[in-house]
Amino acid sequence: MSVFTLPTRLLATSICCLSLVFASQAGAQSTTPTATNDEQVHPLQQPIQQRLDWFMQGASRGDGDVHGEFWHAELTYTSSSGQRMDKHQLMQGMWGSAPLRDEQVTQWYHARELELTVLDDVVIANFILVAEPVDGSEASYFYNTGVLVEDEGEWRAINWNATRFSDSATR
Repeated sequence: MSVFTLPTRLLATSICCLSLVFASQAGAQSTTPTATNDEQVHPLQQPIQQRLDWFMQGASRGDGDVHGEFWHAELTYTSSSGQRMDKHQLMQGMWGSAPLRDEQVTQWYHARELELTVLDDVVIANFILVAEPVDGSEASYFYNTGVLVEDEGEWRAINWNATRFSDSATR
């Protein structure tokens, strides 16, 4: 004689099936840049990486037009110093500013260890932002999380958080 009654068996089977469905959906929506040949890279991986690279180059040059294009109109930005601002506050003094020439840049920004979570039409980008001074002094590191939405055919950051940390924290 079985310990489980019919309703208990149905409940247990239902829970197992739902768990498998949710697990398979979660796996299908998330991807990382370190995928092996057996894993599929999400189709948005390359466009988001290119968008971030474009933005990092523009940010390094202090290009107000790039900032204006990258940040969504409804942006909420939290800086590594804990200051929260909207796009208007973030862009103060940047609108229409001429970008620096390469030889004028004091530090170059780039993103490493990009991980994406794709949820329908929203992309969550987690990465390490590296600020490398051109004078060879020690780089600064920031955990960055950006929530991007497609707006007028471009991926724009609608929410952004940065946290400063020491590179030794990742070792």
